[in-house]
Amino acid sequence: MMKKVLFSVEKYLDAAHPEWGGAVHDYGVMGSLISSGMGAASLFYYDEFLQTKPEEDVNAALVKRCEQSKPDMILATWIIQNGERNVKPETYGHIRDELKIPVAAYWSESAPDVVRHADIFAPHVTANVFIETKDEWRKHAKHPEKCVRLFEPRDAALFNSTGQEARDIPLSFLGTSFGRLDRALNLGFLRGRGIGVVETYGQKVNRMGPADYAAMLKRSLVTINFSSAVTFQHLTGRVIEAAMSGAMLLESANGETVELLEPFRDFVPFQPPFDWVGSGQIGLGNADDLIQKIIHYTGHPEEAREIARRGQEKVLRECGGEKFWTRLFDVVGLGKCVAV
Repeated sequence: MMKKVLFSVEKYLDAAHPEWGGAVHDYGVMGSLISSGMGAASLFYYDEFLQTKPEEDVNAALVKRCEQSKPDMILATWIIQNGERNVKPETYGHIRDELKIPVAAYWSESAPDVVRHADIFAPHVTANVFIETKDEWRKHAKHPEKCVRLFEPRDAALFNSTGQEARDIPLSFLGTSFGRLDRALNLGFLRGRGIGVVETYGQKVNRMGPADYAAMLKRSLVTINFSSAVTFQHLTGRVIEAAMSGAMLLESANGETVELLEPFRDFVPFQPPFDWVGSGQIGLGNADDLIQKIIHYTGHPEEAREIARRGQEKVLRECGGEKFWTRLFDVVGLGKCVAV
Protein backbone atom coordinates (compact mmCIF):
# COMPACT_ATOMS: atom_id res chain seq x y z
CA MET A 1 0.00 0.00 0.00
CA MET A 2 1.30 3.47 -0.90
CA LYS A 3 2.49 5.44 2.12
CA LYS A 4 1.05 8.88 2.84
CA VAL A 5 3.62 11.47 3.92
CA LEU A 6 2.66 14.84 5.38
CA PHE A 7 5.36 17.45 4.77
CA SER A 8 5.49 20.08 7.50
CA VAL A 9 7.90 22.34 5.66
CA GLU A 10 8.53 25.89 4.49
CA LYS A 11 6.99 27.01 1.20
CA TYR A 12 9.40 29.83 0.40
CA LEU A 13 13.15 30.14 0.08
CA ASP A 14 12.64 33.13 2.41
CA ALA A 15 9.17 33.86 3.77
CA ALA A 16 10.02 37.57 3.96
CA HIS A 17 10.74 37.54 0.22
CA PRO A 18 8.24 35.28 -1.55
CA GLU A 19 9.36 36.84 -4.83
CA TRP A 20 12.60 34.84 -4.47
CA GLY A 21 10.65 31.67 -5.15
CA GLY A 22 9.98 28.39 -3.42
CA ALA A 23 12.08 26.18 -1.19
CA VAL A 24 13.81 23.13 -2.58
CA HIS A 25 11.34 20.60 -1.17
CA ASP A 26 8.99 20.67 -4.17
CA TYR A 27 11.70 19.16 -6.38
CA GLY A 28 13.64 17.57 -3.51
CA VAL A 29 12.21 15.20 -0.93
CA MET A 30 8.58 15.78 -1.88
CA GLY A 31 9.13 15.64 -5.63
CA SER A 32 11.23 12.50 -5.27
CA LEU A 33 8.49 10.76 -3.27
CA ILE A 34 5.98 11.34 -6.04
CA SER A 35 8.15 10.75 -9.13
CA SER A 36 9.66 7.56 -7.69
CA GLY A 37 6.22 6.12 -6.95
CA MET A 38 7.15 5.60 -3.29
CA GLY A 39 4.22 7.45 -1.80
CA ALA A 40 1.65 10.24 -1.83
CA ALA A 41 2.39 13.71 -0.46
CA SER A 42 0.32 16.30 1.38
CA LEU A 43 1.56 19.67 2.54
CA PHE A 44 1.47 21.83 5.64
CA TYR A 45 3.35 25.05 4.83
CA TYR A 46 3.97 26.49 8.28
CA ASP A 47 5.67 29.68 7.03
CA GLU A 48 2.66 30.50 4.86
CA PHE A 49 0.32 29.68 7.77
CA LEU A 50 2.21 32.04 10.07
CA GLN A 51 1.99 34.84 7.51
CA THR A 52 -1.64 34.44 6.52
CA LYS A 53 -3.10 33.43 9.89
CA PRO A 54 -0.91 35.14 12.50
CA GLU A 55 -3.70 35.10 15.09
CA GLU A 56 -4.10 31.31 14.94
CA ASP A 57 -2.03 28.58 16.63
CA VAL A 58 0.20 26.83 14.10
CA ASN A 59 0.77 23.93 16.50
CA ALA A 60 -2.94 23.24 16.95
CA ALA A 61 -3.46 23.54 13.21
CA LEU A 62 -0.82 20.90 12.47
CA VAL A 63 -2.24 18.50 15.06
CA LYS A 64 -5.74 18.96 13.62
CA ARG A 65 -4.40 18.31 10.12
CA CYS A 66 -2.83 15.05 11.32
CA GLU A 67 -6.02 13.97 13.06
CA GLN A 68 -8.05 14.59 9.92
CA SER A 69 -5.71 13.26 7.23
CA LYS A 70 -4.05 10.45 9.23
CA PRO A 71 -0.71 10.35 7.38
CA ASP A 72 1.61 7.38 7.77
CA MET A 73 4.47 9.71 8.74
CA ILE A 74 5.55 13.34 8.89
CA LEU A 75 8.69 14.83 7.40
CA ALA A 76 9.40 18.12 9.15
CA THR A 77 11.83 21.02 8.77
CA TRP A 78 12.68 23.88 11.10
CA ILE A 79 13.63 27.47 10.21
CA ILE A 80 16.20 28.49 12.82
CA GLN A 81 15.72 32.20 12.10
CA ASN A 82 12.01 31.91 13.03
CA GLY A 83 12.84 31.04 16.62
CA GLU A 84 9.61 30.60 18.57
CA ARG A 85 7.60 31.28 15.42
CA ASN A 86 7.92 27.64 14.45
CA VAL A 87 6.02 24.47 15.14
CA LYS A 88 7.28 23.48 18.59
CA PRO A 89 9.35 20.31 18.98
CA GLU A 90 6.88 19.23 21.68
CA THR A 91 4.09 19.32 19.10
CA TYR A 92 5.91 16.73 17.04
CA GLY A 93 6.37 14.71 20.23
CA HIS A 94 2.61 14.80 20.80
CA ILE A 95 1.97 13.68 17.22
CA ARG A 96 4.46 10.84 17.56
CA ASP A 97 3.38 9.64 21.00
CA GLU A 98 -0.35 10.38 21.12
CA LEU A 99 -1.36 10.11 17.47
CA LYS A 100 1.17 7.32 16.82
CA ILE A 101 2.49 8.99 13.67
CA PRO A 102 6.28 8.73 13.26
CA VAL A 103 8.13 11.99 12.65
CA ALA A 104 11.40 12.49 10.77
CA ALA A 105 13.10 15.87 11.19
CA TYR A 106 15.00 16.81 8.01
CA TRP A 107 18.20 18.88 8.33
CA SER A 108 19.86 20.20 5.18
CA GLU A 109 23.02 21.41 6.95
CA SER A 110 25.52 20.00 9.43
CA ALA A 111 26.72 23.30 10.94
CA PRO A 112 27.00 23.33 14.76
CA ASP A 113 23.93 25.52 15.33
CA VAL A 114 21.81 23.29 13.08
CA VAL A 115 22.94 20.18 14.94
CA ARG A 116 22.17 21.93 18.24
CA HIS A 117 18.57 22.35 17.13
CA ALA A 118 18.45 18.74 15.95
CA ASP A 119 19.45 17.74 19.48
CA ILE A 120 16.54 19.78 20.84
CA PHE A 121 14.24 17.82 18.52
CA ALA A 122 15.77 14.44 19.34
CA PRO A 123 13.48 13.59 22.31
CA HIS A 124 10.39 14.50 20.28
CA VAL A 125 10.98 12.86 16.88
CA THR A 126 11.48 9.36 15.59
CA ALA A 127 14.66 10.27 13.70
CA ASN A 128 16.86 13.19 12.68
CA VAL A 129 17.88 12.99 9.02
CA PHE A 130 21.09 14.64 7.79
CA ILE A 131 21.85 14.78 4.08
CA GLU A 132 24.93 16.84 3.26
CA THR A 133 27.79 15.16 5.13
CA LYS A 134 28.72 11.71 6.30
CA ASP A 135 30.33 12.64 9.61
CA GLU A 136 30.36 16.42 10.22
CA TRP A 137 27.14 16.35 12.26
CA ARG A 138 28.60 13.58 14.44
CA LYS A 139 31.16 16.06 15.81
CA HIS A 140 28.38 18.07 17.45
CA ALA A 141 25.43 15.71 17.98
CA LYS A 142 24.55 14.80 21.56
CA HIS A 143 22.01 12.23 20.36
CA PRO A 144 23.72 10.46 17.42
CA GLU A 145 21.62 7.37 18.09
CA LYS A 146 18.62 9.35 16.79
CA CYS A 147 20.41 10.35 13.59
CA VAL A 148 20.69 8.84 10.13
CA ARG A 149 22.53 10.10 7.06
CA LEU A 150 20.83 9.62 3.68
CA PHE A 151 21.77 10.97 0.27
CA GLU A 152 19.53 13.89 -0.64
CA PRO A 153 16.90 12.84 -3.22
CA ARG A 154 15.77 14.78 -6.27
CA ASP A 155 12.77 14.67 -8.57
CA ALA A 156 13.92 12.65 -11.57
CA ALA A 157 10.87 13.84 -13.51
CA LEU A 158 12.39 17.34 -13.48
CA PHE A 159 16.11 16.60 -13.57
CA ASN A 160 16.64 14.19 -16.44
CA SER A 161 18.47 13.72 -19.71
CA THR A 162 17.83 11.76 -22.87
CA GLY A 163 21.50 11.94 -23.87
CA GLN A 164 20.49 13.76 -27.06
CA GLU A 165 20.56 17.35 -25.77
CA ALA A 166 22.54 19.88 -27.82
CA ARG A 167 24.76 20.90 -24.87
CA ASP A 168 25.23 24.34 -26.40
CA ILE A 169 26.66 25.76 -23.14
CA PRO A 170 30.26 24.48 -22.93
CA LEU A 171 30.78 25.57 -19.30
CA SER A 172 28.37 26.80 -16.64
CA PHE A 173 28.19 27.71 -12.97
CA LEU A 174 24.55 27.70 -11.92
CA GLY A 175 24.81 28.99 -8.38
CA THR A 176 25.60 32.27 -6.70
CA SER A 177 28.91 33.92 -5.89
CA PHE A 178 27.36 36.77 -3.88
CA GLY A 179 28.60 36.51 -0.32
CA ARG A 180 30.74 33.51 -1.30
CA LEU A 181 34.27 34.90 -1.56
CA ASP A 182 35.95 31.66 -2.63
CA ARG A 183 33.52 31.21 -5.51
CA ALA A 184 33.83 34.83 -6.60
CA LEU A 185 37.64 34.65 -6.63
CA ASN A 186 37.72 31.38 -8.56
CA LEU A 187 35.20 32.56 -11.16
CA GLY A 188 37.04 35.86 -11.48
CA PHE A 189 40.27 33.91 -11.98
CA LEU A 190 38.68 32.01 -14.86
CA ARG A 191 37.43 35.19 -16.51
CA GLY A 192 40.86 36.71 -16.11
CA ARG A 193 42.34 33.76 -17.98
CA GLY A 194 39.86 34.14 -20.81
CA ILE A 195 37.61 31.22 -19.81
CA GLY A 196 33.95 31.96 -20.44
CA VAL A 197 31.50 30.68 -17.84
CA VAL A 198 27.73 30.99 -18.18
CA GLU A 199 26.42 32.03 -14.75
CA THR A 200 22.90 32.35 -13.37
CA TYR A 201 23.83 34.23 -10.16
CA GLY A 202 21.47 32.23 -7.95
CA GLN A 203 17.76 32.02 -7.32
CA LYS A 204 17.54 35.23 -5.29
CA VAL A 205 19.08 37.35 -8.03
CA ASN A 206 17.61 36.04 -11.26
CA ARG A 207 14.32 34.55 -9.98
CA MET A 208 15.00 31.43 -12.05
CA GLY A 209 12.43 28.73 -11.38
CA PRO A 210 13.21 25.01 -11.11
CA ALA A 211 12.20 24.21 -14.70
CA ASP A 212 14.43 26.92 -16.16
CA TYR A 213 17.29 25.90 -13.88
CA ALA A 214 16.96 22.26 -14.95
CA ALA A 215 16.86 23.37 -18.59
CA MET A 216 20.17 25.21 -18.13
CA LEU A 217 21.76 22.06 -16.72
CA LYS A 218 20.46 20.09 -19.72
CA ARG A 219 22.17 22.61 -22.02
CA SER A 220 25.50 22.43 -20.14
CA LEU A 221 28.27 20.15 -21.34
CA VAL A 222 30.32 20.81 -18.18
CA THR A 223 29.12 22.51 -15.01
CA ILE A 224 31.26 23.67 -12.09
CA ASN A 225 30.41 23.16 -8.44
CA PHE A 226 32.19 24.20 -5.25
CA SER A 227 31.92 21.93 -2.21
CA SER A 228 33.18 24.22 0.55
CA ALA A 229 30.97 25.18 3.47
CA VAL A 230 33.89 27.31 4.71
CA THR A 231 34.82 25.19 7.74
CA PHE A 232 33.94 21.81 6.22
CA GLN A 233 33.12 20.16 2.89
CA HIS A 234 29.64 19.01 1.99
CA LEU A 235 27.71 17.19 -0.71
CA THR A 236 25.45 19.82 -2.26
CA GLY A 237 22.17 19.30 -4.03
CA ARG A 238 23.72 20.71 -7.20
CA VAL A 239 25.90 17.60 -7.47
CA ILE A 240 22.78 15.45 -7.79
CA GLU A 241 20.89 17.92 -10.01
CA ALA A 242 23.81 18.26 -12.44
CA ALA A 243 24.43 14.54 -12.71
CA MET A 244 20.73 13.70 -13.16
CA SER A 245 20.52 16.32 -15.91
CA GLY A 246 23.41 14.81 -17.86
CA ALA A 247 25.96 17.60 -17.37
CA MET A 248 29.51 16.57 -16.57
CA LEU A 249 30.20 17.64 -13.00
CA LEU A 250 33.51 19.43 -12.45
CA GLU A 251 33.74 19.88 -8.69
CA SER A 252 36.31 21.03 -6.16
CA ALA A 253 37.93 17.96 -4.59
CA ASN A 254 36.39 16.84 -1.29
CA GLY A 255 35.74 13.75 0.79
CA GLU A 256 31.94 13.83 0.55
CA THR A 257 31.08 13.57 -3.14
CA VAL A 258 33.31 10.50 -3.47
CA GLU A 259 30.89 8.70 -1.13
CA LEU A 260 28.40 8.89 -4.01
CA LEU A 261 30.38 9.29 -7.25
CA GLU A 262 33.68 7.81 -8.43
CA PRO A 263 36.30 10.40 -9.45
CA PHE A 264 37.14 10.53 -13.17
CA ARG A 265 34.49 7.91 -13.88
CA ASP A 266 31.27 9.63 -12.72
CA PHE A 267 32.59 13.19 -12.22
CA VAL A 268 35.88 15.12 -12.34
CA PRO A 269 37.42 16.71 -9.21
CA PHE A 270 39.67 19.75 -9.39
CA GLN A 271 42.00 21.67 -7.08
CA PRO A 272 40.72 25.27 -6.92
CA PRO A 273 42.98 28.30 -7.46
CA PHE A 274 41.56 29.83 -4.25
CA ASP A 275 40.33 27.89 -1.25
CA TRP A 276 39.52 28.34 2.42
CA VAL A 277 42.51 27.60 4.64
CA GLY A 278 40.82 28.56 7.89
CA SER A 279 37.69 30.22 9.16
CA GLY A 280 37.46 33.47 7.22
CA GLN A 281 40.78 33.00 5.44
CA ILE A 282 41.38 32.16 1.80
CA GLY A 283 44.72 31.00 0.46
CA LEU A 284 46.21 30.36 -2.95
CA GLY A 285 45.71 26.85 -4.27
CA ASN A 286 46.49 25.24 -7.61
CA ALA A 287 46.53 27.83 -10.39
CA ASP A 288 46.60 25.34 -13.27
CA ASP A 289 44.47 22.29 -12.42
CA LEU A 290 41.04 23.82 -13.01
CA ILE A 291 42.11 25.58 -16.22
CA GLN A 292 43.66 22.42 -17.65
CA LYS A 293 40.58 20.32 -16.90
CA ILE A 294 38.20 22.88 -18.39
CA ILE A 295 40.25 23.06 -21.59
CA HIS A 296 40.49 19.28 -21.80
CA TYR A 297 36.85 18.33 -21.22
CA THR A 298 35.24 21.19 -23.17
CA GLY A 299 37.64 20.28 -26.00
CA HIS A 300 36.70 16.60 -25.79
CA PRO A 301 32.89 16.70 -25.58
CA GLU A 302 32.38 12.96 -26.15
CA GLU A 303 34.61 12.16 -23.17
CA ALA A 304 32.68 14.68 -21.06
CA ARG A 305 29.36 13.18 -22.18
CA GLU A 306 30.50 9.66 -21.26
CA ILE A 307 31.52 10.73 -17.74
CA ALA A 308 28.19 12.55 -17.43
CA ARG A 309 26.29 9.46 -18.59
CA ARG A 310 27.90 7.28 -15.93
CA GLY A 311 27.30 9.94 -13.29
CA GLN A 312 23.65 10.14 -14.30
CA GLU A 313 23.20 6.38 -14.01
CA LYS A 314 24.75 6.35 -10.54
CA VAL A 315 22.74 9.29 -9.21
CA LEU A 316 19.44 8.07 -10.62
CA ARG A 317 20.00 4.79 -8.82
CA GLU A 318 21.10 6.34 -5.52
CA CYS A 319 19.15 9.61 -5.38
CA GLY A 320 16.06 9.17 -7.54
CA GLY A 321 13.93 8.72 -4.43
CA GLU A 322 13.41 4.99 -4.13
CA LYS A 323 16.45 4.31 -1.94
CA PHE A 324 15.89 7.39 0.23
CA TRP A 325 12.25 6.60 0.97
CA THR A 326 12.77 2.85 1.33
CA ARG A 327 15.43 3.52 3.96
CA LEU A 328 13.49 6.29 5.72
CA PHE A 329 10.25 4.29 5.91
CA ASP A 330 12.27 1.48 7.47
CA VAL A 331 14.01 3.83 9.94
CA VAL A 332 10.72 5.26 11.24
CA GLY A 333 9.17 1.81 11.60
CA LEU A 334 6.92 1.61 8.56
CA GLY A 335 8.71 -1.45 7.20
CA LYS A 336 10.12 -2.13 3.77
CA CYS A 337 8.26 -0.43 0.94
CA VAL A 338 8.51 -0.66 -2.83
CA ALA A 339 7.64 1.76 -5.59
CA VAL A 340 4.24 1.41 -7.24
